[in-house]
Amino acid sequence: TGDVLLRLPRAVTTNQRILFDLDHSGRFVITPSLSSDPSLLVYDLWAQVGEAGAEPVARVPCPALANGVQIHPTLPLLAVSTGARRFPLPGEDEDDAAAAAAAA
Repeated sequence: TGDVLLRLPRAVTTNQRILFDLDHSGRFVITPSLSSDPSLLVYDLWAQVGEAGAEPVARVPCPALANGVQIHPTLPLLAVSTGARRFPLPGEDEDDAAAAAAAA
């Protein structure tokens, strides 16, 4: 019917596709938040939710901006993807591109 069932707020300041995952029980959603302090947000879908949306039950700090997460279906493992595409600019030689990549 087009009704919003649940809001799970997260900060995203990029045009990248940001992925999320559900745990095997269907209770928890984990998603990256790309705020000034990058973290993973964990939401409990079974918790009572107010009109403004759900609040995360956990915030896990990340050393870098993450754009995706994947929860292992049977083991207590979590995969996190980070990074950005880097394209050499016209006129840039390979040494400049390698130095820029090493500095990042």
